[in-house]
Amino acid sequence: MSVASSDPPKFALMPKASAPLATQYFDLQTIEFDVVNISGETLFIEAASLKFEEDTGATPNYVDCFLGLRLLPNGTGRITSEVRPIPLYRESTNQFSVLLKFRPEVYGRLGKQATEMHPGFYIIINTPPATLGDVFISFKQPEDRRLANILERYAKRAGFTPRLFMRNPALGADQWKSIQKLIKNAHSIFVVWGRRTEWGDGVEKEILLCRKHHLKEILLIEDGLALPGLYQNTQYTYQRYDPADPARALSDAVGSLRDQVVALL
Repeated sequence: MSVASSDPPKFALMPKASAPLATQYFDLQTIEFDVVNISGETLFIEAASLKFEEDTGATPNYVDCFLGLRLLPNGTGRITSEVRPIPLYRESTNQFSVLLKFRPEVYGRLGKQATEMHPGFYIIINTPPATLGDVFISFKQPEDRRLANILERYAKRAGFTPRLFMRNPALGADQWKSIQKLIKNAHSIFVVWGRRTEWGDGVEKEILLCRKHHLKEILLIEDGLALPGLYQNTQYTYQRYDPADPARALSDAVGSLRDQVVALL
C-alpha cells in the first residue's frame, strides 16, 4: 500500500480500524494508523498530511497533524488525526492518501527532511438525515443556476431541506403564490446575487417577503459587485464568491448557517 519518494519504503502504515470508517458530513471523526519503521535506521516523523478527494468543481481537502514521533528500527508508533468532512469532500467512497514528513537521525542529529506517500485508504461519507428544516434558495438569472445547484447539494449535506422554485414549479398554478408557500415554510434563505440579478425584481421581492417572515438571511454576492440597496447600512451577513471558483465560498456559507441553526437546538 506504500509508494515512497525514495525506494525502498521506510514505513509500513496500517489503519487501526478493521473496517473503513463510515461517517456523515460535519461529524468529527478520528482516524488512527499504526506506523512501523521498516528502514533499519532511526527516523523522526515530524508531520503527516491527509489528502481527501474533492467534490465536483472543488479542490482537494487536506488535514495536517504534527507528530514529533521518534521511531527506532522496527519501532511502532501511532498517528491520530481528526477529520470533519464539509460539503467540499466527495460523497460516498472518498479515497485519501497519507504523506509522511520525516528526517533520519544519526548520532542524535537530524538530517534532511524527506517525504513518503501512502495512497489507497478510504472512508465512507454519507449525507445526514434532513433534520434541520427548510432553506429557500433565491436566484433568477440562468447563469446563476449552476450556483443554485451547488448550494442545493451542499445544503443537503448539512442536513437541510433545500427549496428551489425550479424544483417545485406547480405547473398551472400562480408562480408567486408557489414561491410564497416555499418561503413561509423555510427558516432561512440563501440569496444568489450575480451580475445580472438587478435586471429583474424577483429576487428583491423574495428578500422582502423573507424579512416579513423573519427568515435568517445570507447573501451570496459575486466578487466586484457593490452591495445591493437592500443590504447597505444593515446588519445582514454576506459572503462573496468567485464565479469561476465558487465552491469554497458556498460551502463556508452553508457551514455557517448550519452552525447557527444547531446552536439554537
